[in-house]
Amino acid sequence: AEYMGWETRFSRLTCLPGRLYTVPGGNVGRKVADIIAQELELLTEGVNPSERPLSFIATVFHRDPDVKKSADIRRTILRRVGMWQREEYQQLVVEAERCSLKFAKSSGLRQVNPTRAYNRKILAGQNRAAVRLVTDRDSGGILDPDAQAEGRLPGVTVRDVLAEKHPPQMDVSPDAFESCDVLPAFEDVDITGQTVLKVTRALRGGAGPIGGDAELWSALLTRYEA
Repeated sequence: AEYMGWETRFSRLTCLPGRLYTVPGGNVGRKVADIIAQELELLTEGVNPSERPLSFIATVFHRDPDVKKSADIRRTILRRVGMWQREEYQQLVVEAERCSLKFAKSSGLRQVNPTRAYNRKILAGQNRAAVRLVTDRDSGGILDPDAQAEGRLPGVTVRDVLAEKHPPQMDVSPDAFESCDVLPAFEDVDITGQTVLKVTRALRGGAGPIGGDAELWSALLTRYEA
């Protein structure tokens, strides 16, 4: 039942078009990093589902268009952390949905300044995203599966096109599996802080619909000793 509850919350959050705050510095950021570390540890132990830490990111960092000043953002994130610790998960999901509605209502009234957006991405280390912005190659998005597929005959939906790309399921022949009488020795992998730092520097893009982007996870993994 607990797992089903998180799947339901996660499915609601993945539909939201809102954006996320960056990780704040100081004690607030450290507290958030500690909670993320605890959630991921419980995930690796099989106690909690993977939807739970992703839902934490999507709710605690969900941007409110009315909260813009640094002090207000810190206070908002800290309030949401308290709600998470009190297990007020449903209230957090509802708040995220409310904030997304605000973005939906204001998106048509606000024009994005490309120069400021480019400068913001460069300062954040998102060089590829900045280049895609100025070369007009950053036009992707979420497709409606029931919408008319572009360049196809009338009545052909996006779902139909995606289904064409996947071959039908088939049973795998036992001959496809290699039989080994002697297995190689199992080698333990030693992951150090330097390993995490090296991988973090190579992170690019996003982590799914609500999992945050490389900048957010880089901050959580490298700023604090969580």
